[in-house]
Amino acid sequence: MSSLKDTCDLYFGTHDIYKILGINKDASVEEVKKAYRKLSLVVHPDRVSEDQKEEATEKFKVLGKVHSILSDSEKRAIYDDTGCLDEFDTADLQEKDWYDYWRLLFKNVTMDDIDAYETKYKGSETELEDLKAAYEKGLGDMDEILNRVPFTSPDDEPRLREILQKLIDDGQLQEYEAFTKESPSKKRTRQKKYEQEAKRARKAAEELKKTTKNETNGDSTDDLAKAIMSRKQEREAQAENFFKSLEEKYGGKSKKKSSRKAK
Repeated sequence: MSSLKDTCDLYFGTHDIYKILGINKDASVEEVKKAYRKLSLVVHPDRVSEDQKEEATEKFKVLGKVHSILSDSEKRAIYDDTGCLDEFDTADLQEKDWYDYWRLLFKNVTMDDIDAYETKYKGSETELEDLKAAYEKGLGDMDEILNRVPFTSPDDEPRLREILQKLIDDGQLQEYEAFTKESPSKKRTRQKKYEQEAKRARKAAEELKKTTKNETNGDSTDDLAKAIMSRKQEREAQAENFFKSLEEKYGGKSKKKSSRKAK
C-alpha cells in the first residue's frame, strides 16, 4: 500500500499538504475546512466519467486524510514540527470511510453551492493555470484537457481552444501537433463518445429524478452526491446539440482544430 507521502506526490505533485489545499501554514481550522470543501467538489468521484473514477477516488481519499491532519490540533502540530507524513500512515487512517467523513462535514451543501463555485472557477486565474498545466502534461491532446480540467465538458471546447491558441501565439505555450493538427477521425471519435454518454446520461437523469421524487415526496434534496451526479448528467445531456454546432464551427466533415493535454 502506497504511503500518504507517495500518494500526495502522485496525485497533487507535492507532499506539502498546505500547498495541496492552497492555504498558508497559519490558516485557521475554518479556512482549512473551506479549502478542503472547495477542492473536494472538484475531484469528487461522482462527477467524473467511469474511466476517471479510480484516480478521482484516490484523490478524494488523499484530501480527506490531509484535512483530518490539519483539522486536528495535535496531528497538525506534529506535521508542522516534522514536515513528515510517515507518522500518519496508520491503519485507522487507511481504512477510514472518507465518503462518510465528507458527508458529515458537508451535509448541507446544495446544488446552488456547486453551481456558484463552478461559475467562479470558469474564467478565473485558477482555471487558466489548470488549463495550461493540462495542455502541457497532455502534449496538447483535447481529450485529456476535457478529462482533467475541472468543470469542463464538450460545451467548453471552443472557449478552451481560443484561450490555448492565444497562449501558443504569444509564445507562452509550446505548439503540439495533437492540438493544431488533430485528425477528423479523432474528433469524430470524441464526438461519438460524448453523444453516447449523453444518451446514457438522459436515461440516468430520468431514473435519478424518479428516485429523488419518491424519496422526498417531490421535495428537492440537499444530498451532495446526488446533486453532483445530477449536475454531471445535465451537462453530459447537452453534448449531442453541442457537437452539431461544433461540426459547423470547425468545418463539418473536414477538419477541425483540436487539442489535447492535461494536467
